[in-house]
Amino acid sequence: MLRTRAGAGRRNRQTVSMTPEPEIECIDCGGRCYLTTHAREDGRWYPGDIVTYKCRDCLDRWDLVMPDVEEFPGDDL
Repeated sequence: MLRTRAGAGRRNRQTVSMTPEPEIECIDCGGRCYLTTHAREDGRWYPGDIVTYKCRDCLDRWDLVMPDVEEFPGDDL
């Protein structure tokens, strides 16, 4: 699950930032994957940013792309 935050109700790359989950479930082994990348210098994440997770059990690495806000049309920003 991703949390979103927008400024002034506008939905564009300049005002929307998202926060990736600090931990996800590994698709391969079901273990815990932890976020290993950091946000940009401004402390925010944006659609299209790459986030990397590492599984502590099987050591798989997962590189995920932060989705566009439009992919979550029912979310209240």
